[in-house]
Amino acid sequence: MIRRLLLAVVALLLSRALGAAPAESARFLVGVPDDPLELVLAAPKLAVWGRTPPLRLIYYAHGNATLNDLDRKTIQRELKLIRDFYAHYGLVIQYEDRVHEVQGNTPKDLPVEQYDYYFIKKELERRKLLVPRRTIVFTTFDVGLGADMALTGLNNSNTAKFECPRPERGNAWWCGRPEAAHWGGSVHEVGHMLGLTHPYDYTAAAPYSFSTGGLFVFDKRDAARSVMMRHDLFFRDPDNGLLPHDVDLLYGKYRDAGARPPVSAASRF
Repeated sequence: MIRRLLLAVVALLLSRALGAAPAESARFLVGVPDDPLELVLAAPKLAVWGRTPPLRLIYYAHGNATLNDLDRKTIQRELKLIRDFYAHYGLVIQYEDRVHEVQGNTPKDLPVEQYDYYFIKKELERRKLLVPRRTIVFTTFDVGLGADMALTGLNNSNTAKFECPRPERGNAWWCGRPEAAHWGGSVHEVGHMLGLTHPYDYTAAAPYSFSTGGLFVFDKRDAARSVMMRHDLFFRDPDNGLLPHDVDLLYGKYRDAGARPPVSAASRF
C-alpha cells in the first residue's frame, strides 16, 4: 500500500515536471444550429480557393457565470455564421469537431478587454488548450480582440444582463443596437486571428500590394463596406463584408496548391 502511494506521488511529480497535459476538459460536439442565421452579402460568391487548418474552439465561462445550454446554442449559431461568411469569399473555415468548456476566472468583477484577453490567453496556455493563431474563444462577457486567439462574446440574454448596463461603467458598445451588430464582432475578431488588419493600416506611404499586381490604399468611402472596419453594420448592410485586399491577404496564407488568385485589383493611384 505504501509502495503504491509512493509510486503515485512520484508519477504525479514527474508528470508536472514534464508539463503533461491536464485531465480532459468537458466538451460538446460542433453541430448544426437549431436556428441558423441566414447571411445575405452583396459581393459575388467566390469559388473555393483555400482552407484553414482545424481551429480550436473554447467556451469560457468567467467568474460566477455558469456553463449552460443557451450559450452552447449561441456558439453553434456563431460557428455556422463565421463559416458561411468566409466561405462566401472562397475560404473554407475548418473546426475541430468539439468545443472545449472552461469554467474560468477573470481577475476582477468588471472585465477590461486588453487585460482580460491576456489573462484568458495565459489561463488557456496553462491548461494546454491554446493553439496560437488557431483558437476561437467564446466568453460570457462582451469582449472583442483577435491575435493569437479570437476572443469574442456571446450575444444572448445571459451576457446582456451583465453588460446592459455594466455597473458604474455604462453600456457595452452593442447594447441598444440591433442584435446583428454583435454577430459582426465575431466575424471581425476571427478575421484578425486569420491575419486581417484594419483597412486604414494601408496608406499612400504604406499601401497593400496585391499578389496579382496593383495597390490598395484605404479610402474612407470603404469603411461601410468592411467588416474589419464597421462590424456594427454587419447584417444591416449587405455591402458590409471583406474588401478585395482582405481576400487577397487570406489567399496568400491559406490557398490550396494550384488555386488561382480570387481577386484582381487595379492600382488605387
